[in-house]
Amino acid sequence: MYYTTGTVGTFLNHPTKGKTQLFRRNVSLDLLGQIFRNPRIHTNTGYYRKSNSQSWKSIQEDGREVFEVDSAQRWRYVASATGLSKSDNELVRIANFCNLYDSMYWDRGQEPRLRQKKYGCGSLMVLSNTLLEVAEDLIGCPVKFVHHSGTSEKHPEVSLNWNPCCPGSDVAFLAQHRGDVRNLKYILQGLRRDIRIELIQWFYSRDHSGYQLTNANDESPIITSRADAIVDAHFHYADLAYTKKGAAMMCRYHGTLQI
Repeated sequence: MYYTTGTVGTFLNHPTKGKTQLFRRNVSLDLLGQIFRNPRIHTNTGYYRKSNSQSWKSIQEDGREVFEVDSAQRWRYVASATGLSKSDNELVRIANFCNLYDSMYWDRGQEPRLRQKKYGCGSLMVLSNTLLEVAEDLIGCPVKFVHHSGTSEKHPEVSLNWNPCCPGSDVAFLAQHRGDVRNLKYILQGLRRDIRIELIQWFYSRDHSGYQLTNANDESPIITSRADAIVDAHFHYADLAYTKKGAAMMCRYHGTLQI
């Protein structure tokens, strides 16, 4: 249990479904006692892992069932656990951003392998540039990502004619997802400053390991006051959400498979 958010995880051997992992948010002390007495109690709130795929089934307050990718549930947890967001409406918008982002990388239920994105480096180039464009608008000056080794990665120009790895994949990606990219940018721009910074940092570093968002003018890192707590919460989430076998094959910070 995580006291700051009232999140409780139960891990059971279901007679028909096998091993299940159920997480409930905003659990009161009274409900906690009921869960200890009967871990299978129905509360109409929470979410559980569906196998080892990227789809989760969320049980909302009104009883509706919706499917979300792992990054959406991860960020719901991280934002709640760290106090990055205390608004249910804001958490929904964060989850919508994650769902849309990853739906352009992988089909629903597909395992999150960075080397097996639907459009290869086409989706990588377009979405990386989208993150950096929002970051530059937010900070009000040029930005870049600096690797912990000291090397930097600046914002490349978006060009339908430039794609060194997979010629034409960016054209195919935008032909299918131009409206989605526009909507993704709109959702991100509508979130508060600290949330934007943390999402930009996490999604960019998922594709470009070891890079930190930095002001290009004075080389200062662009971070929030909750940065350290957010890193810890990502690892706590992995402890809750993934089986030992699953965690051994993936990045616990990003939830992507390493093979």
